[in-house]
Amino acid sequence: MGEIFPLKNKIQNYAWGSHEVLGRMRGVPVPTEKPEAEVWVGAHPAAPSEATVDGSVSPLNELVAAHPDRFLRPDRASDWFPFLFKILAIDAPLSIQVHPTPQQAVAGFEDEQARGIPSDAPHRNYKDRYSKPENVIAITPMKVLTGVRPQGELRELAEAFGA
Repeated sequence: MGEIFPLKNKIQNYAWGSHEVLGRMRGVPVPTEKPEAEVWVGAHPAAPSEATVDGSVSPLNELVAAHPDRFLRPDRASDWFPFLFKILAIDAPLSIQVHPTPQQAVAGFEDEQARGIPSDAPHRNYKDRYSKPENVIAITPMKVLTGVRPQGELRELAEAFGA
């Protein structure tokens, strides 16, 4: 049987975030000093949730690494925490993001590893071997552009807009 642990989750402060939405969700005074764009819930090493386990608080990624049998499913394929849940508060347009397929993610990561590109290098594209599929559930109005168009179609669109 699984266990439930209280989590304290990290806020990501990006320019496109809200000064009110996440603050209200957390019950803190608004407007917040910095724009709050995302709450990260999970074991991502850049901003792991802090879990209260057996009376002490530890980063979730460290707990998973030290005790995968306690924190992950027994039928898992790896000892990596399988998801990052994000709550977004969008007050301005976001940048375009493109995520690789599972095959592209593995190949790109292995290529950059083989070339010795440091994992924290700003020009590195594949910081891990995971494809990062995403789902969106909007609770406020939002417009989303999805998909990647072929290069020829992009060229035609750019020419049509004079870009």
